[in-house]
Amino acid sequence: MLSSRKICASRGSPMDVTLKTTEEVERFFRETGNVLLGSAPKMRNAQIVFTEKTREGACILCCGEDVTLTGGKLVFAGPGSVVYLASGNTSLRLDATVHAGCTFALGSSTYTNGPLHLIVSERRSVLIGDRGLFSFDVWIRTADPHLVYRVEDSSRINPSRDVVIGDHVWLGQSAMLLKGTVIGSGSIIGGAAVVAGKTIPSNTSWAGSPARQIARGVFFDGACVHGWTAEQTAASQTFASDKWIYDNAPQCDQSGLVQLANRLAGVTSAEERIAFVQSTYLEKGKNRFAIAEAPPSSSSENRGLPLRPLEFLRLRFRRR
Repeated sequence: MLSSRKICASRGSPMDVTLKTTEEVERFFRETGNVLLGSAPKMRNAQIVFTEKTREGACILCCGEDVTLTGGKLVFAGPGSVVYLASGNTSLRLDATVHAGCTFALGSSTYTNGPLHLIVSERRSVLIGDRGLFSFDVWIRTADPHLVYRVEDSSRINPSRDVVIGDHVWLGQSAMLLKGTVIGSGSIIGGAAVVAGKTIPSNTSWAGSPARQIARGVFFDGACVHGWTAEQTAASQTFASDKWIYDNAPQCDQSGLVQLANRLAGVTSAEERIAFVQSTYLEKGKNRFAIAEAPPSSSSENRGLPLRPLEFLRLRFRRR
């Protein structure tokens, strides 16, 4: 049986189970009805918590063999919670709570400059692709979470919704992504931006509160310039590869993560949900989670903004 030293107060309940080492994680899954797929993560001052509510049904953790949780806390907050952490996450900082029947999936090689805060609620999903670049104090939520009703007929008007983030997405410091947000691969969300229920096409940049598109046809590279020499700065003025350009991207409803989120919404079985997640994340095509920009309309909220086409940027770089 689990040793009593692992039963400790966590978020106010004396019956929550807090796991602080890899060995404790392995033992917990062996001795309970919960399911560990792959390897238990390495734990560096991190915690995995199973709340008292998880006793009502099994949860699933699917974890790559080299995943390391560095600080922070991953909370399974109800039965049927599913968490997928892909390989390549060797220093992952999480402050994540996954409620009953919810799914959180994170692709490989994610960089978290501070704890990535997220709360997955009301049987919804947070799905994130590979190579995310996430700054300090980023927040993601799928619910408001309190109930709001229309006065006219007393019907609820604020359902919870998924949050979907593609491959190679940069989230700036203190960015907040709220329910219904969809971000295509290769995009940038500026510091302190608030994105609520918007679809962000690939290779675009958004900023502000509420977030608005400030550039299209742009891409970023993850190299960090803080300590660069003048020679390194000079060499960075052009980029020799098109690996971060998501040409011929599908429309939003055809993007792999959007389709996965829609599929998960109708599935109550934790086993089926993790199987769908695994099969989707195994598909490694460049445009798997990309999203094409929708055709412009005269009523677009972005009309009149100084958007900068990619060809203009390329020409400017060549002339330097």
